[in-house]
Amino acid sequence: MIKFILHGGNFGDENSDNTGFIKEITAGDKKNINFLINCFACDDNKVDDKYARHTIKFKHFGKGKKINFKLAEVGIFSEQVKWADVIFLEGGASTDRLVDKLSLTKDLEMLFEGKVVGGSSAGVNCLAKYYYGNEIQKIEAGLGILNIKTFCHYEAKDKEVIEKLAAYKEKLPLLILPNYKWVVMYK
Repeated sequence: MIKFILHGGNFGDENSDNTGFIKEITAGDKKNINFLINCFACDDNKVDDKYARHTIKFKHFGKGKKINFKLAEVGIFSEQVKWADVIFLEGGASTDRLVDKLSLTKDLEMLFEGKVVGGSSAGVNCLAKYYYGNEIQKIEAGLGILNIKTFCHYEAKDKEVIEKLAAYKEKLPLLILPNYKWVVMYK
């Protein structure tokens, strides 16, 4: 079974919803956690900063646990996923880039088995069968690991986008997430 923790976006902001997300991703009985941070969707010039900030945050809320961090690399991603207990798929400027890079890893869903997979914004969208890309303002195909349609950064003014997404291709459950809000799903 895979535990997915899916976050609507703006993960870096300080608030109780984001704190809850961070606590959930580091929850569990394990005292020693191998934690892989994936920044494939980020602008290259922001990766080091995001990685540094995220390791501090996850360490802070994973009190009492030893957390070993690694930054995901495309060429060895499958080996890194095998090593990891938790995989965090960071959001960023390009869900397309994240989908493209993740699709290079064979049997990704099988590699996720038994792990916690957290995602924020693009990190949620890439897992879905279809998603609405805020940055490109259109519906795209994700990896299909979760048989859902997703829309992150939802605001009340986005009702038309939701209608388009609901009507797109096949009928699938919609996961609509405003900034900071998150859900847990199992597969």
